[in-house]
Amino acid sequence: MVFTLDPDGDPIQSYGHLYKPDSDFEAISADLIATEEPVAAYLQKVFGDAQPPIKMLLQFDRVSGRFNVQFEDKDESRWQVRPADIHGYIEELRPKFDQ
Repeated sequence: MVFTLDPDGDPIQSYGHLYKPDSDFEAISADLIATEEPVAAYLQKVFGDAQPPIKMLLQFDRVSGRFNVQFEDKDESRWQVRPADIHGYIEELRPKFDQ
């Protein structure tokens, strides 16, 4: 799941994919109102009063419980859908915890 954040760190957009065991996927998005408080609390814990990032990537493996969080501070195009290579983009965001 990718969250685009406003200057206060509030999520203003979300998009991502639910990856299925058979290598298929389903496009998903998060309820921004429901995620606002948890995202704000997490960013406060990580960044304190510093400027929050502009994007956050959250990857989660439901089977193992492992997760990965990455932040982007400057590049607004990072993790953005690229129609010319949609399947490459989808695979780029697929969690790879066993590597």
